[in-house]
Amino acid sequence: MEILTCDIVELLKAAILDEKEAAQFYELLAEAAPDGEIRQKLLNIRRKELMHFELLQEIFADITGREYPANSKAAEEIGSFGEGLKKAICGELEAAEKYSELACCLPCMRHKEQVIGTLNDEKCHAKMLFALFEEMK
Repeated sequence: MEILTCDIVELLKAAILDEKEAAQFYELLAEAAPDGEIRQKLLNIRRKELMHFELLQEIFADITGREYPANSKAAEEIGSFGEGLKKAICGELEAAEKYSELACCLPCMRHKEQVIGTLNDEKCHAKMLFALFEEMK
């Protein structure tokens, strides 16, 4: 078995920023949605991303004893709605991969379980977004 060496603090910082930026991106994508039902689905994903942001902030505080001031950059442009969906799908899959690495590095089983729950949410988001993309064809 390979022993992972990781900088948990840096992985958490990156994940916190990613979740904040994802929430901003979903807000823009929801504004561009072609109808109210799709808009609502995207806003639900946005709410989950904000929950992930808060959870990761709590894990960071548990590990470091301090809060992380997550100053994110402006949200990425979505382009067309279809292009925005493609970016979102890729973003969710990339996040799931990063959470897999983070979960393996965390020493606390409670934190591992929380991050794995977030990883599963990201995969569910990717599936939902892919279904929306397919419907638009």
